[in-house]
Amino acid sequence: MALTPDGKKRCPNCGEEKAAADNFYRVKGGDGFHGYCKPCVKLRAVGWQKTNPARKRLLDRLRCAKAAGNVELEGALTAEYAALVAQEEAARPAPLPKQVKSPREFPNALKPDGTKRCSKCLEVKIAVDEFCAVKDLSKGRDGFQSQCRRCSSMRLEDWNAAHPDAANARSAAWRQRNPEKALEPARKRRADPLKREVERAAARADHAAHPEKRAAIRERFNENNPGKEAEYVRKSQAKYPDRVLARQRDYRATPAGNLAHRTDSRLRAAGVREGSVSLEAWLAICEAAGNVCVYCHQPPAPGAKLEVEHLTPLKHSATPGKHEIGNVVPACRACNARKGTKTVEEFMPERAAEIRRLANLFTNPEEKTP
Repeated sequence: MALTPDGKKRCPNCGEEKAAADNFYRVKGGDGFHGYCKPCVKLRAVGWQKTNPARKRLLDRLRCAKAAGNVELEGALTAEYAALVAQEEAARPAPLPKQVKSPREFPNALKPDGTKRCSKCLEVKIAVDEFCAVKDLSKGRDGFQSQCRRCSSMRLEDWNAAHPDAANARSAAWRQRNPEKALEPARKRRADPLKREVERAAARADHAAHPEKRAAIRERFNENNPGKEAEYVRKSQAKYPDRVLARQRDYRATPAGNLAHRTDSRLRAAGVREGSVSLEAWLAICEAAGNVCVYCHQPPAPGAKLEVEHLTPLKHSATPGKHEIGNVVPACRACNARKGTKTVEEFMPERAAEIRRLANLFTNPEEKTP
């Protein structure tokens, strides 16, 4: 036991903590004190003397010879003591060799017929199909885990439920170390049309049953990846134009879509638009905004145009807006669709004041038109 700052030390034999200077013998090296206290040293010495009487007698005679200065007798006694120690060591029985059981003696070991018993559920199963292989064979393993795949999965699920933060951190670290392996399951699912359709159906059912969960995931994604959703939408529209047209037809078939289409058709009329924003004014507003969306700051997709976005929608239930300078800004199709009938304060409260100020800069855009 180590010496404490207050000069005390604990004896490992009796377990008592005592003052080292008064209760422990002085020795060279270490902390300067014997490992055992004085009473325990004496008890151990008495026990050794009772266990080894022949050695004690020789040591007593050797001590007397040294005190008398008889060098010849001292040498003879030293040789006799060494011979006694060698004789006792030779007479001591050799330790039995460690019994190493063969793999067949273990109940859960691999059997000659290729089966193995699970240590959890105790079911005998085919090893290559129901057990995960292991690479570490240094401990005499048979090449498979002790638990079957089902029991291992259940144990991992219980651990993940009990330690969610550690499980997420471990999964993220593994995906970072193995990016290709992390994407491999998704690639396999996409390659199988049946699995892909089953996965999509399950996702649609989950979204329909938990709309708030989907909204929270989407909001969190947009916060962590600003502009990404609009980029994905633009790429999808450019890659699958027929899907875009089909969705537009389906939406126009609904009452709300029919009303929106008729309103947008009036706003897209040639020449002067409905309200006080002319085509030249709209082009000037887009140019002043840098020809990008005021929400995601991204240009429109190839072949698409910026859409007229009303900060206070024309179809707002409480206070409908007007198609006029100060309420019109350019936006991409994705952001315009996401905003829907919300006001800019409801859609993007953190930037609402900034976007309002930007719209008010174009009070007279005709004067800025070249």
